[in-house]
Amino acid sequence: MSNCTITAFYPGDGVRSAEKTEQAELTSAGAVTTYRLTILARVTSGGKWCPYASNDSPSGANVPRGISLSEVVADGAGDDPVGVLIKGEVEEEKIRIYGGNAGENITEAIKDYLKAAGIYVVSRSDKNILDTLT
Repeated sequence: MSNCTITAFYPGDGVRSAEKTEQAELTSAGAVTTYRLTILARVTSGGKWCPYASNDSPSGANVPRGISLSEVVADGAGDDPVGVLIKGEVEEEKIRIYGGNAGENITEAIKDYLKAAGIYVVSRSDKNILDTLT
């Protein structure tokens, strides 16, 4: 495991509900930062989490399955602890594809994969009934 810093493991700020989460391992190939609310996938061999990558089909990284609840700053290749949302609701404007900006390039296909996994992606303008009561 490489040295890393984990920050921002909390609900809110784009996470509308967190019905199921897990503390897991995020695998990386080098010194990288995986921001909070980055879309994650599971590596086919071993089941560890990795950032979603649309073009990486052999390893399973091309199938969105979770959302990072932690920011992970890794100083080298290896596996680092990460909080993962695996069932809940998130705001589309806050989630990101690794290497991109929040809310950019979130396709209907990505939302469908996440929905099949138990994560609903909603627009910030889609108010929850509870939002109107405060």
